[in-house]
Amino acid sequence: MSSDGTTDPSADDFGANDWLVEEMYEAWVKDPTSVDASWVPTLETYAAKLAGGVAPSAPASAPATEAPVFDPNVTGPITAMQPASRTTSAMPTETPIPAQAPGTSRPSDATDENTVTALKGMSKALAANMDASLTVPTATSVRTIPAKLMIDNRIVVNNHLRRTRGGKVSFTHIIGWAMIRALKTFPSQNVFYDEPDGVPSMVIPAHINLGLAIDIPKPDGSRALVVPGIKKAEQMSFADFLEAYEDVVARAR
Repeated sequence: MSSDGTTDPSADDFGANDWLVEEMYEAWVKDPTSVDASWVPTLETYAAKLAGGVAPSAPASAPATEAPVFDPNVTGPITAMQPASRTTSAMPTETPIPAQAPGTSRPSDATDENTVTALKGMSKALAANMDASLTVPTATSVRTIPAKLMIDNRIVVNNHLRRTRGGKVSFTHIIGWAMIRALKTFPSQNVFYDEPDGVPSMVIPAHINLGLAIDIPKPDGSRALVVPGIKKAEQMSFADFLEAYEDVVARAR
């Protein structure tokens, strides 16, 4: 979950998500209609990778257009359906930006001394925040929960959006909204430690603010992590939350 957890369909190496692409590819080969249309470019790229770089055509049974989705609440046939717009990630570039800028060869007169570069700007702020986080008491609690209901409801929501205003709801949207609702229901979990005037204290924030970690590529090929926040999220409806989410992602990029 890029900042919103998406995978670049143009990438040749899917990294930690390779297992997911493999499973969806097998399902796509057996039944093309079982996979969301937005995954088709990714699966074609994966198929080309398996075939040694030659991109195969889609399975013969794949329909030319996306089949209408039945909704018992809608009367009459569903005619033209516009493809959902991508609202959770930027479109892939033709040439992927490398994770690190190419290095230069070491000069012949180089010394054995370490090279020290002072951090500044975004890198300095990020390093300072990470260093400060080491002093904050933390606790981790893990729960395993079934996700099928969330997956099914996301399909229902996206089918509705496809027929109306367009757009798409990602799992990051749903999980982020669930966190906000949970903290609103259990405010005792939304606290942090501080020492005002040297006195160890528990601080209860006035509002629920959700931070989104977004990986930002720089023109020189390096990358930086920014964490903009959605303010006063507990006062929002789900539609307001989606709008605020897309706004901070767009402004960060």
